[in-house]
Amino acid sequence: MDELQYFKEELDDISKRLQTAESAILVADALRAERHQYMIDRFERLEIRISALESKMTKDMDLLLSRITELQELASQGKTSLKTLWVLGGMVAGGLALLAAWFKG
Repeated sequence: MDELQYFKEELDDISKRLQTAESAILVADALRAERHQYMIDRFERLEIRISALESKMTKDMDLLLSRITELQELASQGKTSLKTLWVLGGMVAGGLALLAAWFKG
């Protein structure tokens, strides 16, 4: 009879340990699922932020490119204006030199 009581106590002990292990597994599974969802949410927020940054960077690069194009146009207009001034200055200097030579002679 003592042996039967011993086995019954052993079975009760095993049953309690099994229930404890099952509870621990369920808790760990719930924590894992919660952490997994948290990581997914963070990655989604990060993806949104990266997308917004990429969009802003594209806009900034387009603006920068347009400004560079404007500066290139201004620079080329300035070169043309300088060339025109050089030609006009040369013509005026030549005319003045011709008048100076004519009046001296």
